[in-house]
Amino acid sequence: MLYSLYRASQSVPEFYLEALESEPASATIASDELQRHVLELRQELQHGENWELALTDEQVNGWLATDLPEKFPGLLPSQLEAPRVAFRDDAIRVACRVNLGKLKAVASFKLIPTLTEDPNKLAVRLSGVKAGRLPLPLESILAQVSTAASRSGIPLEWTNDAGDPVAVVTIPTERPELRRGVVVQSLTVMDGGFRVAGIADMPQRIAESSVSFSRDHR
Repeated sequence: MLYSLYRASQSVPEFYLEALESEPASATIASDELQRHVLELRQELQHGENWELALTDEQVNGWLATDLPEKFPGLLPSQLEAPRVAFRDDAIRVACRVNLGKLKAVASFKLIPTLTEDPNKLAVRLSGVKAGRLPLPLESILAQVSTAASRSGIPLEWTNDAGDPVAVVTIPTERPELRRGVVVQSLTVMDGGFRVAGIADMPQRIAESSVSFSRDHR
């Protein structure tokens, strides 16, 4: 019985194995592409009313493999390492190595983001939290997420949907480094990537803007 549980805990998602196989040079190129897109977004926010950011899971994983450990070594809890993502079926699948003391495994879960009817409020449903194929208790995980959000100054509250916890995050409409307010109007998760778009304008324009949510597949 114990051996069967151990074997179940050592199961690894296929997308995670594939992401870890990326060559260092390819990861660096993908990370550079992500940072270029983010720089372009910053320029759009400063100079134009409409903005858009589209990234692939390859680009995100390249950044996670190269820039995260090098530039932000203390960002993740010490028990977690080597996170990777996959955008599939309207959801963001996440996996990482975890050290749970006597048990070392790959934890995985699924995030389903949705824009709410309130401007700049994002609801993220968390489901399928597992170590291998074994379910993990959520209490400590949710507490760590809340602590990280509080340290970053991100307003976050928890609700529940059919037994799954849902994090409701308020995206700031004003950024100190920008002259214009920011509103998110659409968020699309598709196979292999995601797209988020909106407007950057003065507060009166933001107050009049409508929020929509769309999902699409390639």
